[in-house]
Amino acid sequence: MRLIFQLYFFFFLWSGHLLFSQTTYTLTNAPFEKVDKLQVLADNHYSFDKILNDKNLAFSDSNILRDFSRISDYWYKVTVENPSPYSQKYYVYVFPMLDFTLYYYDEEQGKWISERGGLASPYLCRKAAVLPCVFQAKQKNTIYVKVKVAGLSKYNFPLSGNIKLEKASYYEDNEQYIFISWLVTISILLMFFLYNLYIYFIFKDKTYLYYLVIVLGGMIYITAFNRYLNLYFPIRLFNIEMKPNGNIYYYDLNLFSSEMGLILVLTGFIQLTRNYLQTFDLLKKWDKVLVYLNIIFASFLLICSLSTISGFFYASNYVVRIENISIVGITLLIFYVGFLSYRKQSKPAKYFLFANSIPLATIIFIATYLAIFRFSSKVIMFLPNLGILAQTLTFAVALVARINLLKEELKARQLEAQNLKNENEQMQLRAKLIELENENINAEMALQKEHSEKLQEKLDFNQRELASITLHIYQKNEMLLDLQKKIESLPQTPVHATSLKLIKNTIQNNLYLEADWDKFRLHFEQVHPNFFKNLLEKHPTLTAYEVRLCAYLHIQLSTKEIASLLNINPASVLTAKTRLNKKMNLSGKEALGEQNLN
Repeated sequence: MRLIFQLYFFFFLWSGHLLFSQTTYTLTNAPFEKVDKLQVLADNHYSFDKILNDKNLAFSDSNILRDFSRISDYWYKVTVENPSPYSQKYYVYVFPMLDFTLYYYDEEQGKWISERGGLASPYLCRKAAVLPCVFQAKQKNTIYVKVKVAGLSKYNFPLSGNIKLEKASYYEDNEQYIFISWLVTISILLMFFLYNLYIYFIFKDKTYLYYLVIVLGGMIYITAFNRYLNLYFPIRLFNIEMKPNGNIYYYDLNLFSSEMGLILVLTGFIQLTRNYLQTFDLLKKWDKVLVYLNIIFASFLLICSLSTISGFFYASNYVVRIENISIVGITLLIFYVGFLSYRKQSKPAKYFLFANSIPLATIIFIATYLAIFRFSSKVIMFLPNLGILAQTLTFAVALVARINLLKEELKARQLEAQNLKNENEQMQLRAKLIELENENINAEMALQKEHSEKLQEKLDFNQRELASITLHIYQKNEMLLDLQKKIESLPQTPVHATSLKLIKNTIQNNLYLEADWDKFRLHFEQVHPNFFKNLLEKHPTLTAYEVRLCAYLHIQLSTKEIASLLNINPASVLTAKTRLNKKMNLSGKEALGEQNLN
């Protein structure tokens, strides 16, 4: 019996040792450790002094947190044994990381130290959920953490709180490596940005402008992706979502800025492709596809990001794979458009394909990795730096090639400009010659006008003289006819018969004087040159009497006037005119008296 009692006693002591050891975590040499011995206490407006000194406060060994609508804060208690003979510095990761305060005892200062961390912490630090802590050598160190969970009040399912420890040497080496990687990347990007900004101001080429957009977006993306915005902006704008499995996802200013940088990179990439390959002229159909895809992707990502960061709807977890798959698809499309341009023998296409082969492969790998694994590996932290640098460097090579193409185009335009200048000088010389020629023509026209005016004056004078001569002949003939009638009315006595006969013959002869006709013809031809020539060429069978009748009809003399000039009666004039028309085969409006024989 005594033996059995002793066995029970030793079993009780061993069980007590196990129970006691469950609240103590012993550090190992692992760089990263998860503390699985965590005690939890629901807060009831306790001060840290009460937590530290009140032995009646019972911490539970369960790390399950619940009732967030009723309980706004929890206390963690962790006892960590440091078996090393040296004090060791660790960085403490607290989950959930919304807002917490870490308390640990510092032997050097001889007091408890408190530091605040988490997403809501106003302090400038890259990782908001990490705080430093020193564990003293060869002893057990107790740390306390006050965790705020009021931000989870809308969720009804429980959450597993936990603490993770990371050795300071490992953590700080990793931080230094990340910082150097970020600094080198930003320095290279900034150098390319400034250089190509200078090139842009020289050439004013939009391709360089969109390259600057890519580099700027890359700098924003790299800075936000590595969470260095927390070091420069004390803004703790964030939104969280909790899943039934206890996982908490958060979306803060860094994630928002990284997606805005991604929009800039992709937009600059698409627009650079369009301008570099001149797809709006060479591949109009695919150019429209690129434009619409750019608008759709940027709008979709912007709406989801604003919806998530504002707290309206947490869309980040639902679009992250869509986002990365879209990036892969657009990137492959850009490469295909470059291939189509190459097939159309576009000179820049081969440089474009060369510059994009490595970046496109890197982007596709990163986007595919993120779409499948998200942030499941630390390696992914350095892949965006590699992708952005690869794209920047290779695009710089393509832009150098573009400079050569621009120089060739510039030389061609200079040659064209020189040819145009020469043509312009020739045109100016020709214009001067034409101007001189026009001056000569104007001078000649002025002389001709003066000569025409003199000819017109002479023509008017001849016309007046012709009319005067015609009138004179008409009046003379009228007078002779009248005189002839009076003589005929005198009595015919034998004494005067001989004298009267002589006078009649004289009058009859004066009526047919050719001198009057010759004088009339001379003045008529001055007014109407070539009339008789043209008339006889057309009608060579006309008699002299008929030619004279045509002349009288041409100047539109009346029948009575023509009868007087020809010493015939008016009826004979009409008969002669009808006979003449028939002879000349004229009728209607072509009849004599209405035609112009000039």
